[in-house]
Amino acid sequence: MMRLKYFEFSDNDEQKIFNHFHRTTKMVAEDVQTIQEWMKVQPHLPEVLDTNSIKNFLIISKCSVEIAKQKIEMRYLMRQKIPDIFENINPRLPHMNTIFDALYWVPLPKLVDGVGRVFISKVRNPDLCRHMEHHTYNGHHFNFVEIYLKESLQLNFSVVFDLSHISNENFKHFVPSILRKMVMLYHNAYSWSMKGTYFVNSHPNLQIVLSVLKTLIKPKLMQRIHFCKSERELVEIFPKEILPVDYGGEERSLEELNEMIKEKFLEYQHHFDEIASFVIDEKLVPKKLINDDFLGFYGNFKKLEID
Repeated sequence: MMRLKYFEFSDNDEQKIFNHFHRTTKMVAEDVQTIQEWMKVQPHLPEVLDTNSIKNFLIISKCSVEIAKQKIEMRYLMRQKIPDIFENINPRLPHMNTIFDALYWVPLPKLVDGVGRVFISKVRNPDLCRHMEHHTYNGHHFNFVEIYLKESLQLNFSVVFDLSHISNENFKHFVPSILRKMVMLYHNAYSWSMKGTYFVNSHPNLQIVLSVLKTLIKPKLMQRIHFCKSERELVEIFPKEILPVDYGGEERSLEELNEMIKEKFLEYQHHFDEIASFVIDEKLVPKKLINDDFLGFYGNFKKLEID
């Protein structure tokens, strides 16, 4: 079955991304092959990743092969060791399947300047969102990452949070410890560079979230948080050709893109079933990873349970 083409990037875009790390196409291909050969002989890893996924791990590792290996191992290990985030998030489950009706979490198909991806988050159905558990929302994010790895390339990303349909009720689901866990997981496994975060139609309770976030991320990232009084300001920040028509752009609407994403998730259902069944024999995991990398991270992660 031919896959739906959603993410748009060219060979020139890819080269532009890797030029940031002074890597040629040939060098990247050699790095990918090195990692794939390494994965084949790791008894604790359940699969050998595809080329595009490994390119993404190289990007988030600033093209360090050794750091990319660590992040790949972390990807599998954290799914097993942190069940409160990763258990029961298969998109075929009823509580996960309804998320497309509840909200938009839309990566825009076209890149900004050939390197940056923009994501838009907006409540689609306020009633459904009111009753949505944070576990569902967080799980959806990590499911999406699986598709990004295989089909997208980006050097950095920006996120637009449109709060126009957010209510006080939505903020009742905010749990500081969960936000800390999500930040920690992304930092340790999926650390694409954050170009900017934009809040449109802000809400008074947003300050509660930002005050917690301020304790978790570097000051330079806090400086990349911006507030827009109107969604129409976005056309002054991003090229019109990448923005949905909802925001005065030329791209398809959020609703159309959301439908395409639903189809994309269906295409990957077999993959989601597979990763849900992965079991790692922790006796085979290198002691260095367990002792130096994961346990330090996992220990800090578990401390968050007391919040």
